[in-house]
Amino acid sequence: MDEAPEALEGESFVAAPTLDGEKRRIARDSQNVPLLSPFPWAGEAVERILRVPSGFLRNRTQDRIEALAAERASSTITLALVEDGIAIGRQMMEEMLQNQVAAKAGAEAALLVIDERKPPINEVGSPSALQARRAGPHPELDGAA
Repeated sequence: MDEAPEALEGESFVAAPTLDGEKRRIARDSQNVPLLSPFPWAGEAVERILRVPSGFLRNRTQDRIEALAAERASSTITLALVEDGIAIGRQMMEEMLQNQVAAKAGAEAALLVIDERKPPINEVGSPSALQARRAGPHPELDGAA
């Protein structure tokens, strides 16, 4: 990503707003992956979003930023809006990881409780004890003589 993103509207990277919600190409990253959006983007905002790895992560981040812009009734995506969207994503990721750790710890604790309640499988002692249990009481050994 040493190369600068390709500008479509001169050097500013800002595209004209779309009134119909149709996505337009704002820029391309060094791997030629386009940034499509119905919002106009400031140059610094484009540079920042293109530093996010392309694919799922960038798509989710862009969706979050655009939802934030709509929520705040912003007509242009600015660097501050991009940074806010990225910060929200980081917070969501941290919460998800904490929930996974807590769920894993809870599952391990539940397994320990289950293991304590039931005897180990096939725990019968020595073969002679098993044979004696199967045979039942022995009259000579049990003092019945």
